[in-house]
Amino acid sequence: MNATPLPSTDHLTLDQCIGHLLCPLHSGNDLDRFRYLQEKEHYGSVFFNSRPLEDYQAITTAIQDVAASPVIMAADLEAGAKSVLGGHTPFPWSMASGAAMDLEATEEMGRATAAEGRHAGLHWTFGPVVDINYNWRNGVTNIRSYGDQPQTVIDCASAFIRGVQENRRMAACAKHFPGDGMDERDQHLVTSVNSLTLDAWMATYGEVWKAVFALGVKTVMTGHISFPAWQGQASDPSAALPATLCPKLQIDLLRTELGFDGLLVSDAAPMAGLQSRVPEEQAVVRFLQAGGDVYLFAEPDKDFQAVQKAVIRGDLSEERVRESAARVLALKEWLGLAEASLGAKPTREETARFEAASKRLASGAITVQKASPAIGRAPALDDRILTVTLDYEGHKFFPQTLEAFDQHLRDAEYTHLTHLRNPPHGELVQTAKDYDTIFLNIYLVPHMLMGHTRLYCPQAMTFWRGFYASHPDVRCTSFGTPYVLFDQPHLPNLLLAYSAVPASQRAAVEVWLGRATATGTCPVRQPGITLQGLDSPILMSSG
Repeated sequence: MNATPLPSTDHLTLDQCIGHLLCPLHSGNDLDRFRYLQEKEHYGSVFFNSRPLEDYQAITTAIQDVAASPVIMAADLEAGAKSVLGGHTPFPWSMASGAAMDLEATEEMGRATAAEGRHAGLHWTFGPVVDINYNWRNGVTNIRSYGDQPQTVIDCASAFIRGVQENRRMAACAKHFPGDGMDERDQHLVTSVNSLTLDAWMATYGEVWKAVFALGVKTVMTGHISFPAWQGQASDPSAALPATLCPKLQIDLLRTELGFDGLLVSDAAPMAGLQSRVPEEQAVVRFLQAGGDVYLFAEPDKDFQAVQKAVIRGDLSEERVRESAARVLALKEWLGLAEASLGAKPTREETARFEAASKRLASGAITVQKASPAIGRAPALDDRILTVTLDYEGHKFFPQTLEAFDQHLRDAEYTHLTHLRNPPHGELVQTAKDYDTIFLNIYLVPHMLMGHTRLYCPQAMTFWRGFYASHPDVRCTSFGTPYVLFDQPHLPNLLLAYSAVPASQRAAVEVWLGRATATGTCPVRQPGITLQGLDSPILMSSG
C-alpha cells in the first residue's frame, strides 16, 4: 500500500497544529463558547450528537464562519444519518444488512448517509462498525455489527464505505481497532480484550482490516481494546494496554504491518477503558505518543494545555504533532471543505432511492428464528389485538418507539387494538385474558443498559414468569438483540428484525399477516448452554 504524501503544516503555528488534534463534543447550543474556543485553540474537528437538521446547519455554519480553516464536523452515522433529526432516511442497523445481504441497498444506505449528512453540515461518520460479533454477550457490538463471519463483515462494510465515500461527500471511519466482539465486557466500562491468537486474528479481524484498507477507507477509530497476543502479554491479558495507548498496536500493527496511512481517531476519551489506565491529565498525550492523530471528546482547554506542556517538556515532539495535524489537513482537502461545507439538499429522486433501499433492507432482513403456525396466519379482522413492548425505559441511546407496528396493524384494519409497555406481570396476565392475539415486541440494544443486551431489567420479570404459556396466540418479535432465545428458549415463536426503525416494524407485521415471506438469514450463530465444572475456567462461547 503506497503512502499518500501529507500536506505541509508550515503555514500553521504549533498551537494551531495542536488544536487540529482535538475533537471536542458540541453539546447544547453554546455557540459563543465554541466560537471562543475555535478562535483561541483552532480545533480541527467537532463531534455532534442528535439534533434537528436546521440546528445542525445553523451551528455548523456559525462555527465555520469564525474558523481560520474549515472544521470537520463528525457524528455517529453508523446506519444512515440518524442523528440528523427530521432530515434523514431511517435505515435499519448494520446486522439487518448482514441478514438481508443486499449489498446494493447497503451501498445506497452509504450514499444516503453522505448526502443527508453533508446537507446538514457533517463530513465525517464514525462508521461502519467492522467488529466481528463472535461473543454473543458483548454489549458493544450486537446489532451494530454485520455478523460473526469475516466475509459478511467485509462485504457489507465495503458496500457501506463505497457509498459513503462516493464523490468525496463524506469520510468513513472503520471501528474499533483492533476489533471488538471477543470479550463479553464493554470498553465503556473497562479495557476489553481481543483474546485471539495472532494467527487466528490475522485470519479473521486481520482480513477485515486489510479489506477496508485496500478499499480506501479514510479513517480508523482505535478502541479501548487490547490485543495481548500482538503485545506480548498473552499470559497476563489484564495488564495489556488498550490500542489507544499502545504504540505496538497503533504504529507497529496498524501502520507498519497492515499499511494504513490514513487518520487515526480515538474512541471517546471519557470511556473507562481508557481513563482507568492512565491519569486523566495524561491521556491525550499518551494517545498521541502511541501514534494517534485525533483525540475524541477532548476537553479543549485542559487537553490543549496538556499537549502544549508535553511539547515544552520534550515528552512529545513538535514533529509528531505536525504529522498528525497534516493528516487532518489532508482529510479536509479530500473532503473539499474549502469549496463547500454544506452539501446540496438531496433531490426527490435521491430520497426515493434512499427510502426504497431502507425498505429493501428491512424486509430482506426479517428472519424466522423459531417457527410456528402463527407466522403468516393473519388474525381475523374482528379479533381483539394486544401489543406489548419490552424495552428499557428512560434510555437515551438509540431511542425508538414501536408505534409503527401498531399503526401498520391499524392500517390493515385491525381496529380492536390496545398497547402496553412494560406492564407489571399481574396487569398483563389479567389484560391478556380479554384479547385473542398478543404481539410481544422486544427491543433491547447496546447501551440501553451499559454492558448488557440480555433480558436483564425489572420489566423482563413479566416474561420470565412465562405468561405466554397460558395464552393460545402469542407472537414474538425481537427488534434488537438476536439472542433472545437464550434467555427465553420456550417462546412459542420468534421473528428477528435486528432494528426498530419504522420500515422494520412494518416489515415484521407484513410477515405476521402473511403478506410477505421472511427471507433473512441470521448472520450470527446462536449460543448454546455451557455447563461449567468447579475446576473449569469460564468459557466465552458463541455456540
